[in-house]
Amino acid sequence: MNEEFDKRIRELCAYAVNRGVARFTDFLSPSALARAKTLAEAAKCDFCEWGGAEWAERKIMGFGSAVGDFPLVILRIAPKNPRFFAPLTHRDYLGAILGAGIERDKVGDIFVSGDTAYAVVADTVANAVEKIDAVGGNSVKTERAETVPEETRPKSETRRIVASSMRADVIVSRVFSLSRLDAGAYIKNSRVALNGTLLAKDEKRLSVGDVVSVRGKGKFRLLAVEGNTKKDKILLLVEIFS
Repeated sequence: MNEEFDKRIRELCAYAVNRGVARFTDFLSPSALARAKTLAEAAKCDFCEWGGAEWAERKIMGFGSAVGDFPLVILRIAPKNPRFFAPLTHRDYLGAILGAGIERDKVGDIFVSGDTAYAVVADTVANAVEKIDAVGGNSVKTERAETVPEETRPKSETRRIVASSMRADVIVSRVFSLSRLDAGAYIKNSRVALNGTLLAKDEKRLSVGDVVSVRGKGKFRLLAVEGNTKKDKILLLVEIFS
């Protein structure tokens, strides 16, 4: 996080506390959410968060005791003609939305289930996103939805791993049964993202709550550091998503 981000969060907290009016952020990554919570707690400001579904990663944070509905909209993007629909990925849907001139911080998670996607966006850009009628060469219909269906909840399993350090390359290698060299190559080749941002250095240390995505391998969240083994290795609890 940077000083500008911290200043903005403090301003939102101060406004909410002093005027009793709810204030909201744009969509934040998991790491930004964690930082915002720390700042809100220091300011003794009430806060809550929501991203359209319990399993969302990118969320809006609301400050103040008067927080009600969050300023977001869920949009269902489905094929006009399923018979001729070519498979699409998260990247395809996100590209279509950003290609419509929408800024990234106005877009939350995009949940893909079969030939349908559910995009969570800020209410200020919902009308513009609703006009999207094609994704990856496919004709689609975009309309508002009440909820994100349970079927989009990612399946996961928790697992304990033993690592020699908290370095990203070390933990990635242990989670996905890679050599340390191969894990480092994934990072150097821009195939690893930490909390939604491409990871640039393999020596980056991970923290509890971090979400790591490895293109072609999968995604995991670091849930806890449970201590050390007799051989002074670190015992970690991770959630691995399929």
